[in-house]
Amino acid sequence: MLRADRQYGSAQADAWPCVGTVVLRLPAAAVLPFAGDGTVEDLGPDQCRYTAGSWSWIALAAFLNRFETDITVVGPPDLTEAFARLASRNAATATAPGRPAPPDGR
Repeated sequence: MLRADRQYGSAQADAWPCVGTVVLRLPAAAVLPFAGDGTVEDLGPDQCRYTAGSWSWIALAAFLNRFETDITVVGPPDLTEAFARLASRNAATATAPGRPAPPDGR
């Protein structure tokens, strides 16, 4: 039996193998235009619940970071783990030798 975090395609053409739910610190109206095939639930003036899918957990975590806001994972734990793995990978990239200096000198 294959685990969802090891699958890279869907058995059904219209279903993602990895689906997670998060709370975004953004109003639903700001997320809705970019929700794609995900669902958005209004939780008040400054937050919403967003459920979306992707072909892998890391791809889903990376996709969710595009909202540039605080994110709370509702579930599943695989998505929380993917955020940790992505953070570790990005930290290593940011400190890699030979990284060019930013144009502003910081």
